[in-house]
Amino acid sequence: MNGMKYTDEMKQFILENYKGRSNQELTDLFNQKFNTKITKERMKWYKGNNKLDSGLNGRFKKGQTAHNKGKKMPKEVYEKAKHTMFEKGHIPSNHRPVGSERISKDGYIEVKVAEPNKWKLKQRLVYGKHNGEIPKGSTIIFLDGNKLNLNIDNLKCVTRSELLYLNRNGLNNSNEVTETGILMARLDSAKNKRKKKLRDKNDKEEI
Repeated sequence: MNGMKYTDEMKQFILENYKGRSNQELTDLFNQKFNTKITKERMKWYKGNNKLDSGLNGRFKKGQTAHNKGKKMPKEVYEKAKHTMFEKGHIPSNHRPVGSERISKDGYIEVKVAEPNKWKLKQRLVYGKHNGEIPKGSTIIFLDGNKLNLNIDNLKCVTRSELLYLNRNGLNNSNEVTETGILMARLDSAKNKRKKKLRDKNDKEEI
């Protein structure tokens, strides 16, 4: 690619991940993996130059109407094409099987867990595998802020109120800062609970 030398690791990464992904999706995944800033156009150029076809070409966009919608296929055309037409239960070439991964618009890795199109955040699957069921109302965060670092030591289960505290105070951009922020959030929550308990007690005494 112009202006950038691609390592063997980068080339292998593209080779393993281009199938079934749009140029933008693959570009986002690549940039997060290698901390680069290549554009969608450069990724498209690389794929074309290396004859890598994602299998997504020709897909209809949302709201687009097929040119032959509502038109009945002539009998002679049908007879010639029927052997190559999809049969009931046929799986299209761009189908993503269970276990496939993709990058969400927010930069998280998602895993397909069931048909026809059920996906889950990979960090929740990894955390759950090591620690069991995730408590209701909790979320899994990345201590170092890297959404692609799924090392179990980098994943932390926090409540949504704790996450709100971290985001509000900018305490979620490195391991030590995030760990400290979580402790502060929990201390703040405990303090607020004690205050509420004391208020409730005083209210009862006044009654």
